[in-house]
Amino acid sequence: MSVTVVGLGACAELARTGNQRGLHVDVHEFAVLDGGRRLTLHKDRGFSSSDKHPTADHVERSVLTTVLPDDAEATSEDHPWEWLAALIADQGVAVTPEQLRAVPYVVELGPRLSAVLSSEHQLGSSDLSKPARAATSCCRSPSSTA
Repeated sequence: MSVTVVGLGACAELARTGNQRGLHVDVHEFAVLDGGRRLTLHKDRGFSSSDKHPTADHVERSVLTTVLPDDAEATSEDHPWEWLAALIADQGVAVTPEQLRAVPYVVELGPRLSAVLSSEHQLGSSDLSKPARAATSCCRSPSSTA
């Protein structure tokens, strides 16, 4: 039975608050298979923000900055497709970089991070025109593997 990658994404979850000095956020990337199963590709990324009242848009941009290649402007590649394909292949799913370019890429915020953004939004976030993103299950079990 053949398995197909139907999506890619990054999940951001609050690692800890910085004692009124900002946030520390863990980021992992995942692949979504056609049966709905997720494969965690790596869990070694993250970022800190000194912004005490970040918006969901600010966090999403920071997540993308964290996972995108450093040489993206020079190579015109918005993701490290070959590396992601190799990480997926390491878990037993054959996929090419070209196939990955064709699937949607999403950024999801975990429940703890979403709760912080929601509370900041209610307390007067700088961007009141947009509601904080809803919590997702993306970070509840990041060790899902093939």
